[in-house]
Amino acid sequence: MNRVYLRTRGEDTQEHGIKTELERLKTTMLRVKEIEDKAKAMRVDRPAAHRMVSKSLWQAKERAPKGTPGEYRAARDS
Repeated sequence: MNRVYLRTRGEDTQEHGIKTELERLKTTMLRVKEIEDKAKAMRVDRPAAHRMVSKSLWQAKERAPKGTPGEYRAARDS
């Protein structure tokens, strides 16, 4: 709208101060949008994530070695 008005008055729209003002407003609006988007972003619940990962990792159970010394002798003597 301003551009049309300036053109009808015979002023150069590229050199007028309104262009720099509009650019400043545009960058400010983008910065505000970034801040609002960050506020809406999902957050990581670290304790819950730690519990899920630690429970899902496979861990070998500690086992006694196959055959105790008494079993070995009994199997060998038979």
